[in-house]
Amino acid sequence: MSLWSRFIGLFGSNLNDSLQRVYALTKKELIATFMDKGTRTVLVLPIIIQSLIFGYAADYTLTKVDYALFDDSRSALSREFIFDLVGGERFVEKKTCRDLPCLRETLANGEVLVGLYIPKDFAKTGRAHIIADARNTASANTAASYIASVASGVSLNLSDQTRKVRLSNLNPQDPVLAPISLSARYLFNENNITRFTIMTGMILTLSMIQVMMLAGFSVAREREEGSFDMMLMTPTTPFEMLIGKAAVPIFVAFAQGLALALICMFYFGIPLRGTFLELSALVLIFSACVVGVGLAMSAVCKTSTQAIVWSFTIILPCTLLSGLLTPADAMPAWFAPLAYLDPLYYANRCVWAVYLEGQSLMQLWGWLIPLIAIGAGCMMVAVRLFSSRLD
Repeated sequence: MSLWSRFIGLFGSNLNDSLQRVYALTKKELIATFMDKGTRTVLVLPIIIQSLIFGYAADYTLTKVDYALFDDSRSALSREFIFDLVGGERFVEKKTCRDLPCLRETLANGEVLVGLYIPKDFAKTGRAHIIADARNTASANTAASYIASVASGVSLNLSDQTRKVRLSNLNPQDPVLAPISLSARYLFNENNITRFTIMTGMILTLSMIQVMMLAGFSVAREREEGSFDMMLMTPTTPFEMLIGKAAVPIFVAFAQGLALALICMFYFGIPLRGTFLELSALVLIFSACVVGVGLAMSAVCKTSTQAIVWSFTIILPCTLLSGLLTPADAMPAWFAPLAYLDPLYYANRCVWAVYLEGQSLMQLWGWLIPLIAIGAGCMMVAVRLFSSRLD
């Protein structure tokens, strides 16, 4: 028997009657989804709430850094350093300390994000110390890098007289190093704005959340209401039921993903370098690939409570492993391969390539093939689980 014959056999003996049953089941799922007021609210509010939260709150780009200062040098060089630091209007000196215990206490109380200690020999060595509140590691690292960049600029703009004073205090046998000038250039996100990465990554993350929630609740809700047993009395095959229940989650996830993409483009002003058509195709492919996960979970869960627990159990690890919030390269070597089993890991790289880099889908087959393979595998598992449950 050919592969096409086997595929047709999944729909039953009469393809026309089978397609009519799939259409009727899809229509029923569509009415059940949109006629419920609570479900309609769930479909609309997440786009607005998550856009505001991730667009404004989930931003590692610091516009204001409160710091405490302990200048034990009180030299011309330290004053120049502090002047350049405050002159950028990014740093705000909240407290001036006269000893190290004061600096530590200010940081411990959470009054400032970083503390700057300038020792007595700063004019000779040029070495200062940054003490950052690492309870927020991302912000602490960002603030420390800002201060380091200011220090680098000060070292390059020292006057000739200050350089002579510094060199006269060095051992003649020590090598004299020329100042190093570093310039940074950011590709695809020229201003290094965190929102560009997080908001575009949320396009498919939100689609996955909606697919998992809708597909996961579809069978569990009907089992609690008792309508699932009535459906078993119809001539619908397991594959037809699977297709009918997958259509609505895919449609909703596709529509919400495109809505979030429009918010990124027109509200947050994130430029789309690729084509909107290819971005739409990517959202549709991803929604179809992950719907099998939700349907497989729906076939296993017997109650809505179980569906909720399993949804969050799957969604949260997938989000963390995808590289949206933390890079996969930062994971331990033995743990990182788990990301290769995450469909969102491949999908986010595709959406960043299309949205921020302007690549086409034809250039992304290296990422799309694993994504489609994972989706096909999950769909096969869902078909087998549905068949076993119905039998």
